Amino acid sequence: MTLRIVTVVTYNNIAKVIAALPRAAGDIAEDVAKLIRNDVESEMRQPKHGNIYHTPLGFHQASAPDEYPAVWTGRLISGLSTERHGTVTYVAEYERHAMFLEYGTPNMLPRPHFGPSADKFRSEFIRRMADLERRIP
Repeated sequence: MTLRIVTVVTYNNIAKVIAALPRAAGDIAEDVAKLIRNDVESEMRQPKHGNIYHTPLGFHQASAPDEYPAVWTGRLISGLSTERHGTVTYVAEYERHAMFLEYGTPNMLPRPHFGPSADKFRSEFIRRMADLERRIP
């Protein structure tokens, strides 16, 4: 009878996987937040169908209700940013009138822009997070 010695080597990389997940998920959140921010800017630059006004800056065609806001001074676009804090990335808009455009006022129908752009990329975010989950050994 021959004596056989079997050596079993196990490799447990769970600690590395757990340590890497927050960064990987944060990277995905940041990438998708930038897609949303860029989409808001791109859609705002598209032609609009609202009223045309003569202003000190020249003629301006406003957005119609349910269109992304029209670019007038550029302040709304320059106030767009993405800010990452750990695993969370915020898409922020720093112009005070942005919320009035997004949700409307008693005198103005909404010109939603963040909501529609976030909706466009929701499935992309979910797909990327699912891909990350599938890569976990």
